[in-house]
Amino acid sequence: MNKVIVSLKGGLGNQMFQYATGKAIASRNCQELFLDKSHLERDNLREYSLGCFSIEEKFVDERTLEKVHPKGSYRKKFKALQNKILPWYRRSIIREDCPDFEIEDFDQIKGNVYLDGYWQSEMFFQDFAEDIRQDFTFKDNPNEINKKFIDRIRKENSVSIHIRRQDYVSNKKTLKKHGILDLSYYARAVEILTKDFLSPVLFVFSDDIDWAKKNLKLKHKTIYVDHNREKSPEEDLRLMIECKKHVIANSTFSWWGAWLSKSSQKEVIAPKNWFTKGEMLQRDKFDIIPKKWDKI
Repeated sequence: MNKVIVSLKGGLGNQMFQYATGKAIASRNCQELFLDKSHLERDNLREYSLGCFSIEEKFVDERTLEKVHPKGSYRKKFKALQNKILPWYRRSIIREDCPDFEIEDFDQIKGNVYLDGYWQSEMFFQDFAEDIRQDFTFKDNPNEINKKFIDRIRKENSVSIHIRRQDYVSNKKTLKKHGILDLSYYARAVEILTKDFLSPVLFVFSDDIDWAKKNLKLKHKTIYVDHNREKSPEEDLRLMIECKKHVIANSTFSWWGAWLSKSSQKEVIAPKNWFTKGEMLQRDKFDIIPKKWDKI
């Protein structure tokens, strides 16, 4: 049986995109999906984060990896030549940043393939959306404090607010790529979402919750979710998913919190400039924001 191997990199949200894209290709072609953690282990910046979900975990071994990353001199040269002359979707190594990449040809990928990219768009897996939602259900039940939060979120007219700051502020390379959302974005987004929402309650999630408490000034009742902190980001995600409406940051973490929500009242507001202007110009092939969501 042919195999799809997906390289995992980045935090929880990015790994979810990578898994979802690999799962879609594997499902379309009745293939096995394998996860490659080697990038995470080399960088030592992020940990494997998908273990909280009900996915079938198959991790790639050297023998499996050899099928797309041959070590032998002759085979390696042959594969390299193939990857130069074949259309991108018929190559054994699919890189998201290759010059001739076209999303329209994505469903033509077949055979043993290694995916190297971030794949931050539902267009890569929208045909298998329900399968992805099922895979991203949590294996374990929430603890007592999170159970109480879930009960309250379900009872209230809940709005999830996500503020991403830490590495966006401290890392110059990341800041240049993503930028920081202005507080006016949150004020405007909340104003739009709560216009006809009776007695809304805002649930604020952030990797810098202390900053959010000091700086976020919103008119409605606001609850700062600070008990999970960075030790259990998947628990914050679990709570986000339960909210009825969502104001997301330019972050794949809150993207998934909104996308996985099953609320019949779901509305999502996202920043129209997910990246800085220079970076946006290089990413015109597909949009990370689903068409049903509002952008401001």
